Amino acid sequence: MKSFKTLLIVLLILLVPVTIGVVIYTQSKKKAKSDDADPDAAKESAASASATASGKEDKVNPITDYNSMGINSTYPLTENSHVKSDLVKTCQELLNKKIEGCVAPVCPKYNGKQITKLDTDGYYGPRTSAVVEFLYPDTDGKKITYTMYLELKGGYTSYL
Repeated sequence: MKSFKTLLIVLLILLVPVTIGVVIYTQSKKKAKSDDADPDAAKESAASASATASGKEDKVNPITDYNSMGINSTYPLTENSHVKSDLVKTCQELLNKKIEGCVAPVCPKYNGKQITKLDTDGYYGPRTSAVVEFLYPDTDGKKITYTMYLELKGGYTSYL
């Protein structure tokens, strides 16, 4: 009889956490399923809550505005020294502001020469790539994403 009581106690000790785990798992699945039903509403509410909490509602929200602004067709800007672009020219101006006042040896380099200022000609060539890579060391410098552009402008706010 004593071993039967021990067996019941052990089963209860094992079944209670398992039951709780199953309940939590099924509730999270239901929540995920309801979020999938209207993903735009969930993104918009999360983005507006973050924007309101930060007090920066006038900033561009890359989560909700990225596609509606036609960004997919423009970004990322990629290195191509044969194509002239006003947007690349704007980025070069912004990059120049970021490297303004840099002094050797803490400056971007191209072919062993320090770059203290880019020509704002609208061509995304190797010198522009060198400056992008200098400012964004986790990249190869050959692309400027929309997020990078917003950071350069000083208007990027993380909503995540």
